[in-house]
Amino acid sequence: MKNYLTLSHALLPSLLLGLFCGPCHALELGETVLESASVVGAQLQLINSNGVCTLIHQQNGSTTRLALVPQPPCFFLRAGIAGQTTPQYFAYPKVSVKATLIVAGTLISEERRKKHGIVADHLCGGVMQGILLSRNNIAVSADVLASGIACRDTGRDEKDFWFFAHAKQHKN
Repeated sequence: MKNYLTLSHALLPSLLLGLFCGPCHALELGETVLESASVVGAQLQLINSNGVCTLIHQQNGSTTRLALVPQPPCFFLRAGIAGQTTPQYFAYPKVSVKATLIVAGTLISEERRKKHGIVADHLCGGVMQGILLSRNNIAVSADVLASGIACRDTGRDEKDFWFFAHAKQHKN
């Protein structure tokens, strides 16, 4: 009698992810990857963790999970350059920040989209939160911006990044 290895359909995606995505974090049941990026030596993933936008940070062999305020789908803001896939970020050495990124989410309503003339294929949210990478640490801003609109591929003015880099932080 032969012994066969049988894989559950539920386990197959995790197995494949582990084989082809070594630095990626293993997901739990009910989680989906929304975006991944590598910024100043850190591997970052935004995931939808059962309705909560969560940032997974991997650097120097350690992994940190941080719940964020924007609701899924959440996304990194990009510089607004055609074909750009790397998140937009700025460094602020005077406050020991190697990279400040902005995550947006909490999709805007169709009414608000029409009011501001935003085309249907732009992913836009109404809540932004700062992610701060320092030498060997990551922090999220305690403050959020919730009065504007942020679209993934249109970039953001540097003053918003400065605001988050200098705002109160939730330490990891």
